[in-house]
Amino acid sequence: MFLILYVIFTLIIVGFFTLFERKILAFIQIRKGPSKVGLSGILQPMADAVKLFLKSLNSPLFSNLSLYSLSPFFFICLSLTFFFLKPFHFGLIFTHGMLILRFFYSLGVYSSLFTGWSSNSKYALIGSMRSVTQSLSYEVTLSLIFLFFCLIYSSSSVSLIIEKNFFMFNLFMNFLILLILFINFLIEASRAPFDLSECEFELVSGFNVEYGGVEFSFVFLGENLMLIFNSLILSIFLSNYEFFYLFWCVMVTMMVFTRGSYPRYRLDFMIELCWLLFIPFLVYMFIPLLMMM
Repeated sequence: MFLILYVIFTLIIVGFFTLFERKILAFIQIRKGPSKVGLSGILQPMADAVKLFLKSLNSPLFSNLSLYSLSPFFFICLSLTFFFLKPFHFGLIFTHGMLILRFFYSLGVYSSLFTGWSSNSKYALIGSMRSVTQSLSYEVTLSLIFLFFCLIYSSSSVSLIIEKNFFMFNLFMNFLILLILFINFLIEASRAPFDLSECEFELVSGFNVEYGGVEFSFVFLGENLMLIFNSLILSIFLSNYEFFYLFWCVMVTMMVFTRGSYPRYRLDFMIELCWLLFIPFLVYMFIPLLMMM
């Protein structure tokens, strides 16, 4: 019973996050945004959910039906797993919480891969291949950043890192590392300006182009859940328990503002950004740490 209530509460949070995101984007673009359903559009997430869940389910004629139907559930289940194993929980239970976190991040690429391949659509397949390309590139960067912070705090326990973290210590001392981590999470979650696996101008929504109704809502909810969780992980390295939720809200807002402020990045530029800038810089940052050990 508690598990069901937890899932419902988490999904409601994501629903109102979409309303918050649409309002912020409307403010950036000088328009009203959702304003018709309820007071100032407050019931818009419920209306969208009812609309999506009442639509009929269709599948492409030549798709891999079993994998096509299961892929959206894998999307939402993986995202919910991150929230069930929040850093506060598995950081206390397991000594190596950062390694467990890294393991679950490595599973995310299979969601978009299965979704695009099973649809048997060239646009969906191109979108999933783009997602795999950027995930493989930036998983190296993410692993180096996690290892960097584990070496600084001499621990891979998430809870211990939060306890040892002084207020805004990393923001001043490791600002460039956190900036790279922020960009890395945008790319991992396929968020603008790095939403190259879904860009509607080229791929007509990319790897989820063949999905609609309930299946699309599961993919959409899974992506937004990962955005909120990524903001939580950024907050771990920014503050201790006292200001944690404040920084969490700030990180979520920054990711939304980034979506409305920058144009889409080109795929080859994004790959070069990883292999020619981020990875050499992170390797260089390891030199003083290794010399002190």
